[in-house]
Amino acid sequence: MQERSTTGRTEFFRAMFTIPGRAIPKPRMTRRDKWAKRKCVLTYIRWANHVRAIAGGKVQDPIGIIALVYLGFPKTYSAAKKQKLQGELHRQKPDGDNILKGLCDAICKSDERIATKFIQKHWDDGKGERVEIMVWNSDFELTSIWCKNVNASEKGKDAGEMQIIF
Repeated sequence: MQERSTTGRTEFFRAMFTIPGRAIPKPRMTRRDKWAKRKCVLTYIRWANHVRAIAGGKVQDPIGIIALVYLGFPKTYSAAKKQKLQGELHRQKPDGDNILKGLCDAICKSDERIATKFIQKHWDDGKGERVEIMVWNSDFELTSIWCKNVNASEKGKDAGEMQIIF
């Protein structure tokens, strides 16, 4: 889903989409990978092409990206352990920064221009492995949320939890 709006003279957009399946972290690639096709590189390239197809090509000049990643359970986990961990934070490999780097390279033409990056990994919540992504090109969205929480805590009020709503 992509939204385009105009506020004053600045046009902004926000795109939200879901990538079904397991997130693939970006492997360390070398010049040799151009002719010696390693399995991890080919898997990542195939996944990045899939992400681009769902995102509708590369996103133009985004300022921020938020990714919520839901990862499956190892086959060795018991049903009780899977039920206990369902939807909880995932604190194992693959590294979140490698997943985020792969996402940014797949959906953005120039990911060095992204100022805000956020990733959160969870165990599968029963809806399957997937990556939920939101990208935008205006800096007011998260800044306004941050200011509300800071102002509430400065006035002695409980700022509560900050929630990102897709």
